[in-house]
Amino acid sequence: MNRALYLFVIAFLAVPSQGQSIEPYWLVGFDGDIMLPFLDRGVLECGVGESLAVKLVGRDGFVALVSPNGLSENVFLRDGERTVLRRFGPGDAGNWTLVADTGQTLTLQVRPPLAKPPVQVLARFEGPFVVLTVSTSPNTYALFLDGRGEGEVVAAGSSIELGLKGFNDTRVRVEIIRREPTIRYGGLLDGLPYTMQLDPLSVNTIVEGRRINDSTVFSVRLPADGEQVSGLRKMGLGPHLIRLYSVSDKRILLEREVVVVPESMKSFTGLSRAVRADVWAAAAKNFTILVGDEAGNLWILQIRPPIAFIRLYDQIHSRYVKGVGVALADGQAQNLDEWTGIIFVNRIEINNYGNNSSYSPSTETNVSLNFNATSLTLPLTVTAGDRVTLNLQLHQAHITLIWPNGTTYKGPATLTINSAKFTNATALLLPVDKYVVRADNPPSFSSNVYTLTADTTWTIIILDNPAGVAGFRASAVLLTALLVYTVFRLRKTFYRADLFRREQR
Repeated sequence: MNRALYLFVIAFLAVPSQGQSIEPYWLVGFDGDIMLPFLDRGVLECGVGESLAVKLVGRDGFVALVSPNGLSENVFLRDGERTVLRRFGPGDAGNWTLVADTGQTLTLQVRPPLAKPPVQVLARFEGPFVVLTVSTSPNTYALFLDGRGEGEVVAAGSSIELGLKGFNDTRVRVEIIRREPTIRYGGLLDGLPYTMQLDPLSVNTIVEGRRINDSTVFSVRLPADGEQVSGLRKMGLGPHLIRLYSVSDKRILLEREVVVVPESMKSFTGLSRAVRADVWAAAAKNFTILVGDEAGNLWILQIRPPIAFIRLYDQIHSRYVKGVGVALADGQAQNLDEWTGIIFVNRIEINNYGNNSSYSPSTETNVSLNFNATSLTLPLTVTAGDRVTLNLQLHQAHITLIWPNGTTYKGPATLTINSAKFTNATALLLPVDKYVVRADNPPSFSSNVYTLTADTTWTIIILDNPAGVAGFRASAVLLTALLVYTVFRLRKTFYRADLFRREQR
């Protein structure tokens, strides 16, 4: 929460002592102890399940709450008492108007609940394992039922323990903030424009810790469903950020993100935003996802990960091919010996679903095969869990290095083939293509160009005296330059002699 605003709000909350005269002022809030100034012509936003509260300090008074269809309800306010005007339900979406008895107005926009929270699943490889991560929109949740269960999911009304190693103070200030856009609020205050921006704070309190060995452990309790909170907004559902501050110097000591679920889900111990499983096991099973919203709806989804397997078969030589790089435009590949595991889509969006829906992704895409010296692109159609064999027509190129005297070189060698480096390569299995081949160490005299259309042998002549050949090349260049110069001089002399003879005539 903005510190200047925090002090401003606390000042507004202060009630004068008996007999002290002040100018009456209005406050407006939601489900928390912290309230905001009533800004004339201001606009605030809240969701279904949240409450609207008003406080008038300095006198008794009245306020009118006007519904989106024009129905008005007058409510009496006793001096200094926080009065809840309404808790908004699923049928209350729309613009409500708050009218003070002094004529100021404030608009409250009540968001309708999402018909179905959009679900997003991300997939990635971690070595021979696959990791799936699920997320959804703010104030809703989407979690794997058979996830890691590492304590990141906390039910409303329960507690989470946070430890600080080497921290000597016994008290910290705790903030819990809803993971949603900041609150922007503007209007007129005493006739002047006033704007503020603040975090959607749910909890703002001091917590006492206890010493355990060299750490101080703080037990942070999350408010229960419907409980008035110490912040501004009620505890929602889905991701929340917990912050621990030093009381003395206001330093942030710790930040931890948790996912809040309803109290009714306290017994679900395996809930998690991520699952990690062996790629073969993951491809053969459905994972269960629980999706919930602020209106209390719950959907159960079954999803098969977007994993398939491919292997390469050379029809000419009747054998499976290994060591070929595999790539997809919107996916990932992982070598699994004879097979290659592929995540054929990194991101899955699920919007149209019902309870107990099953989702098995599929795709039509292109797969790129990298042979280092060249590449090959093939169409691929797969559904989650498929095992596909891709048939190829490959040819074998045997590579032989020979000395100028015709004997074979049998030592270590480095080659460049179409800009790709190869070390000690004696035979390569490649598709039909044109290949530029050069020996680097030991070096060849020049590059050779081959068109591979059948099994063949590439013979490369290497140099037994590279320094001598380099000197020969330099001498040849110099000799060529001298010849050119000599011819030029002869032609010039001939031209002058011919001109002299013409003048004598």
